Amino acid sequence: MTSIALFRDQYLRIEGRMVAFERRDACRNLVFQDVANSSPFVVREDELLDLMAKGQAYRVGGAEERAFKEGRKSDLTSLAQLQVDEDLKARTLRRVTYVQAWERSGLKTRKRQELVPVIEATAAVLNDRHPPQPGTLQSWITEWEKSGRDFQALMDRIAQRGRRGSQQKLDAQNLFDETVEGLFLNSMQYDVSNVYRQVRDVFTRRNRLTGDTWVPSYSTVYRKIKTYDRYVATANRKGVAVADRIYRPKTGHVSTERHHERTELDLLKTDLIVVDKDGNPIDRPVVIIAYDHFSRMPVGRYIGFEQSVAAAIECIHHATYPKTYVKEKYPDIKGAWPCWGLSENYFADLGSQFVANDFSAMLKLLGCNITFAARETPNDKAAIEQFFGTFTRSLVRYIPGRTFEDFYRRRNEEAVEMQPVVTLEELDYLVHRWIIEVYSQQFHTGINDAPHRRWLESVARHHIIPLPEPEVLKAAFCLTTHRRLFDYGVRINNLIYNGPEIASIRTSPAFNPGGTVMCKIDPKDLGAIQVYDPGRERFVTVQQSPGSRRMFDARGVTLVQQTLALKLIKARPEKYSEDSVAAAHADLQRYIQDKHVPKDRKVRRLKAAYGVPKHQIPSPINPALSDLSISDALEQLPDSVLAGEFTIPDEDDNIGQDFTASAPTPEVMELLPSPTEPVASDLSASGTNSSASSAARFAEMARRMGVTGRGGNKDA
Repeated sequence: MTSIALFRDQYLRIEGRMVAFERRDACRNLVFQDVANSSPFVVREDELLDLMAKGQAYRVGGAEERAFKEGRKSDLTSLAQLQVDEDLKARTLRRVTYVQAWERSGLKTRKRQELVPVIEATAAVLNDRHPPQPGTLQSWITEWEKSGRDFQALMDRIAQRGRRGSQQKLDAQNLFDETVEGLFLNSMQYDVSNVYRQVRDVFTRRNRLTGDTWVPSYSTVYRKIKTYDRYVATANRKGVAVADRIYRPKTGHVSTERHHERTELDLLKTDLIVVDKDGNPIDRPVVIIAYDHFSRMPVGRYIGFEQSVAAAIECIHHATYPKTYVKEKYPDIKGAWPCWGLSENYFADLGSQFVANDFSAMLKLLGCNITFAARETPNDKAAIEQFFGTFTRSLVRYIPGRTFEDFYRRRNEEAVEMQPVVTLEELDYLVHRWIIEVYSQQFHTGINDAPHRRWLESVARHHIIPLPEPEVLKAAFCLTTHRRLFDYGVRINNLIYNGPEIASIRTSPAFNPGGTVMCKIDPKDLGAIQVYDPGRERFVTVQQSPGSRRMFDARGVTLVQQTLALKLIKARPEKYSEDSVAAAHADLQRYIQDKHVPKDRKVRRLKAAYGVPKHQIPSPINPALSDLSISDALEQLPDSVLAGEFTIPDEDDNIGQDFTASAPTPEVMELLPSPTEPVASDLSASGTNSSASSAARFAEMARRMGVTGRGGNKDA
């Protein structure tokens, strides 16, 4: 690291401020003192270098330094007005008189023989019985010139003025300062009470050896801690990044002028437990939102158990297509979700699902850009962070099954205060209704408008670019892998794909027989894949080969289902052969549909992830394979579930299934506001869609669910 050579009391001008260098703190920051108001001024070395490069910081010297010192030096009038005792003032004026006499004599040197006549003449005028020696006058002249001819430098014993007392007390003070600084300014983040107790122990042991009796009090330790610079204290205790976020000036908020100019992406693992169709608890669902910065309108969502790249791609898929399904799927919802289309720029944090190669390849194929926020900088995407706060306060807290993050870490998995009764499909319905009827219609203080109205106004002015051809979209919203092509086709996940398209690619002059080609896999349907044709420079659809389909028909089979089946075959080689994929699916389906609730949390999630297959499972079921053996096989799955040569989810705790949401059950419908009532009927008497009225609306919903308390939990 570059180090700037600075010495104490060296003057610099930084952005117009005259400062004097004092020291380097524990974080190697440069600590200056503002000459104008004596306040501390802290700057990092790289920032000072940047200011020097811009000409906004430089060392004060030459004529500017002389003018500055001339303006600061005191004259006899100011010296006479000093608030000091008369004896000290008289001794200082005596020294000034001798120095002025030497200055008026016109001597160019300070030789001893030349100073003797000056001393004698001045002593006669002052009637000084003890005139100074020539060497003493030489030192006075030297100090006077070094200070820029400031008469205050001649004040009697000014360098020795300060703390009085014995050397032993000074050692105790130094020990106190070092002990407090070492305890408070470190990453352990001790509070004042802990620092005081340890300082007290240190001085108790010291006093046993020295015989002293002084032990610092709590107030002494507190006053010492209050003297530390807040930025320096925070940087030492919590890190420079936290100190910068708290105390450094903000560069300004992000400004957008139209929709789809900036779409922010983020993930939230809700404090909510959902159940399956039989009422068995599964896990806390994950919500991924694509959020338009200009209109503050959510444009896409994913709700499931995955925190993988497939979940992030599903969110972009939902944000891209028009949401015409709302009227057919949820006819009781009043209003529409008008958001669709591709954004110019996506902005996300450094989550593994967003930095994955599949996600970047999808956006590149769609012609979109993506940028990432720096680590530990939530302010860079403050809009979606605020949305998640509103989402949690206005909706999640009023849904039965809300719990805390450490629910599954409790001993014996104690039941939550509010038993979970909401399925994933019903949660998806509630999210749709809340976004369309409540959030998008409310007044948003950040834009001084309602998000729904602002979106429509922006679309009316700037319009939405039409979507590309379906083949491009289908290829973009798939996972990517590379495989070699053979005469029998291509093998992925123990499935073989072949057809005339493979032959056309292999005979093309642009095809490299020794290389690989890019394959796109739809995680929701393994019945066909897409293979890139380098000759035509486009993706072509390749169906499952007839021979492979006779052994096992993969149409409608999801990637997660196939992965679990292959892992089951691998875990039970004595029960299955490599070609027994259909039997493994049949056994898994029978085990999944069993209402027995396994105790292991991983197995419950995997049961929910497998779901009910959409394809036709062959009727033969392996009778020798018990439910217990299937459960053991699922428990033995590694933390990273792999399919072929690419990762499906990041970790098996987050494996989920793309559920097909349906209307809520009649039991939940009774808990919701009546669909025949207008949206404003549940709001306040004023008729405005305020946040307080929406809170009252969902509070009524919680009351109908039998929930009380501020946080949505029943009274203990």
